[in-house]
Amino acid sequence: MIGKVQRAFDALKRGRRFVTHDVWYIGRPGEGVPHGFVIKQVRVLILLVRNLLQGAFLMRAAALTFTSLLSVVPCVAILFIVIQKLNLGYHAVDFVTELASRVEVSEQDPGNPTPQPLLSLDLNEEVSRRNEEVIRRLLRLMFADVRPVNVAAAAGSNEDLTDPIEVLMKFAKDVSKTWQGANSRTVIALSGFVLVTVFGMMWNIESAFNSIWGVRRTRSWYRIFSDYLLIMLLIPFVVAAVLGFMIAMQSPADRRYSVDLALRTLPYLSIWAIFTLVYVIVPNTKVKWRYALLGGIIGGTLWCLGSLAYVNLQIGVTRNSLIYSSFALFPLLMTWIYVSWIIVLFGAELTFACQNERTFAMERLAQGASHAYREAVGLRAMVEVSRRFDEGLPGMATEDAAREWNVPTRVINETMNQLEEAGLVCARATEPITYAPARSLDKITVGDVVNALREAGREPSALREDESLRPLLAEIEGRGSRLMTASLDTFVRRFYPQHEAIEVVVSDSKELPSPE
Repeated sequence: MIGKVQRAFDALKRGRRFVTHDVWYIGRPGEGVPHGFVIKQVRVLILLVRNLLQGAFLMRAAALTFTSLLSVVPCVAILFIVIQKLNLGYHAVDFVTELASRVEVSEQDPGNPTPQPLLSLDLNEEVSRRNEEVIRRLLRLMFADVRPVNVAAAAGSNEDLTDPIEVLMKFAKDVSKTWQGANSRTVIALSGFVLVTVFGMMWNIESAFNSIWGVRRTRSWYRIFSDYLLIMLLIPFVVAAVLGFMIAMQSPADRRYSVDLALRTLPYLSIWAIFTLVYVIVPNTKVKWRYALLGGIIGGTLWCLGSLAYVNLQIGVTRNSLIYSSFALFPLLMTWIYVSWIIVLFGAELTFACQNERTFAMERLAQGASHAYREAVGLRAMVEVSRRFDEGLPGMATEDAAREWNVPTRVINETMNQLEEAGLVCARATEPITYAPARSLDKITVGDVVNALREAGREPSALREDESLRPLLAEIEGRGSRLMTASLDTFVRRFYPQHEAIEVVVSDSKELPSPE
């Protein structure tokens, strides 16, 4: 018995060692390994679980949950106002219904393809009803109430606003009425509050995605305003088109099997498409479509599965009056929003892992990268940036450099951010972002690059100003001064063809060789 227990403990130790050490040292990092596909998937899975359990990952999801709760009413109010003012819901439903009727009539009676228009007793009431139905469908899709369930009836309660969807609809209507009946000052104040709230949520989402990709640089204020405003204006039209199609296709009682199948799959296809677009558009870096699609399908599928569990849980808790009774819907809603953001960020991590699978194994060691390694990356990057500038080539993209040099993407992104803050390189507004020298190459020395990386960050105390320590630090910093004063153009023209720039930096006791 004791022997079996000991063997079990030994097996657990071997498994732990394989997960934490051995799997990362099969072959050289970033290069081909035996059974490469299986090893890569194991590494990606380990890193995803590790990042999921990190405090920063869960903290970002919690922060996004708070901003979502703060901005959900303004967002719904914007959708409500735009869709109501432009009658997008009514027009979308009417267009799809008329199109479907034409197809159906033409199949039944080819000689009379034009159907009779559907008349309503009260056109304004019908328009308002269809517009509200579009918003209500969107909310139920967002908050996982994918099946039309009467929550209050399921709970055996007669309370009116126990359903969070109806609460949000009431708030949106109140905001819309206040907006329409207010004076100019109130309208300006409400507009400013809504814009700040919605833009703040979008900015937090972008920051969370950029942190996953190791990108510190955000979009310019002009890009932020133009892109976010464009998204705000386009979303109501997209929502009205998709949900209007769903509503119109549900109206005929005798719809065909193909239409029924399309109606059932459309919500899931829409969710996959939304997740994919988010993973492509939100990060301030280039994301390849095939990897974003993979992350979107997996993330969207997890979200759909979680939504089914959430719906069943909210009905069961409310029906049995456990703990919070009907008020339990609101804590459950907050929990579901939190879980949803975890799933969204998980899909972003998966997209990053798949796109950088060659260097992702090294990302585990990126945070512990030595200072000497970061200096080597910085010098290699500055030489490459200078060479491209000197030869009139496009700027250097960090993703291409990471793949070519076999270095972690996050390390090179952090290094380029430090060099940019030091005024040595400048980021170009390209897709993806590329880097070029910030000033003439003969004005940038090796010492400038090394000092920029060494001085990055803050000094918690004035230890370096200590009188007994300053001579020693000055002597250390003065070593290899002849090499440190060499300009980058000298390095590019003399050493780059032989790829010896980094090796020469290490041998600081040698003089610079002549061009011959």
